[in-house]
Amino acid sequence: MQVKRRSSAQSWIYLRFGMMSWAVLAVTYCIKQYETNGKVADSMLVNTVLMLVYVTKFFWWEAGCWNTMDIAHDRAGFYICWGCLVWVPSIYTSPGVETRNWDYWV
Repeated sequence: MQVKRRSSAQSWIYLRFGMMSWAVLAVTYCIKQYETNGKVADSMLVNTVLMLVYVTKFFWWEAGCWNTMDIAHDRAGFYICWGCLVWVPSIYTSPGVETRNWDYWV
């Protein structure tokens, strides 16, 4: 079964902005902890590496993403846009937000 790409807006929001912001924010929180404490905690390092591995795997398998239910059948509406612009960058990176302030683990 071949799935046509619905829209460039949907691919940009879902595949580019959502997933790339997840990776950028994970690295940014790691850098912030280094600037604040002079070291990066092991927990922050593990958190950042796991997030980067997941996002790297996602982009490695980007062609397969077009066969998933939300991309293949849903339009670029509120569900996709809000989820990728707000939920992914804020909720999925929340462990990094909390961990960046830890100085007693360094």
